[in-house]
Order: sequence, then structure tokens, then C-alpha cells
Amino acid sequence: RDIDGSGPDDIWVAGDAGYLGDILLHWDGVTWTHEQGPASGAAMAKVMTMEPDNAWAVPYSTSEGDVFYYWDGSAWGDGATLDVPGAVTITWYDVAKTGACDAWAVGAYYDGTAYQPLAVRLMPGDEHVGHCQQA
Repeated sequence: RDIDGSGPDDIWVAGDAGYLGDILLHWDGVTWTHEQGPASGAAMAKVMTMEPDNAWAVPYSTSEGDVFYYWDGSAWGDGATLDVPGAVTITWYDVAKTGACDAWAVGAYYDGTAYQPLAVRLMPGDEHVGHCQQA
């Protein structure tokens, strides 16, 4: 579903294999590695790589309280929890980076009667990302 990289030796591919779960592949300049994602089978819609130890993976569809996933250079983990009161489902369309520690996601959420536009800034929690911690 998506591909992004920070350089020729740091490329990520995100997607899904149906009932087999998510796909998060990493190219290190020599070989592809299938990295275990934390999504418990959720389809990955987007991936964004800022640096080799700084990447985001976004599930295709989430509900309130679901998370965006963060790569810290060694493993995928919970990166940012989304809280959209009244959202029944959330669908993500794209992610963009504006700096090493500044990322945005855009999509829409369904509030039970209609879809509403949604844009969120992805800021890793202070315990998740050492080099992106706020001073």
C-alpha cells in the first residue's frame, strides 16, 4: 500500500496480506527484512520514514483510542494514541513529514451520521522516542 525511505539504505514498505496480518518490510541497502509489526493483524495503510531510527506506520482504519506505530531503530511499538471523541471509525489517506520529529496524518472519521475531515500531528510520547523528546 505504501513505500517511503530516508535514503538508499533505509526503505520501508507497509501493507497487509489479508488474514495473514500486516506487512512491514525494511530494505537496509543489501537485503529485505520482514519486521514484526505490533498491529495484531491490522492492515498498514501508510509508512513514513524520517531517519533510520525514526519511522511511522499508520493502520488503514482505526477507531478511537487506536495507535499509530513508531519504529525506534530496533522494534515497532505504540507511538501516538489517537483520541477523537465521537469517532466510530477513522480512515487515513496520507502522512507527511515536515522535519525529523514533525509528522502529520490526514483522513476522515465517521461520527455515526457523516464523515468529517481530520488532520492530526503525530508527536511520539515522551517515553517512546528519545531523540524526539520535547525539551
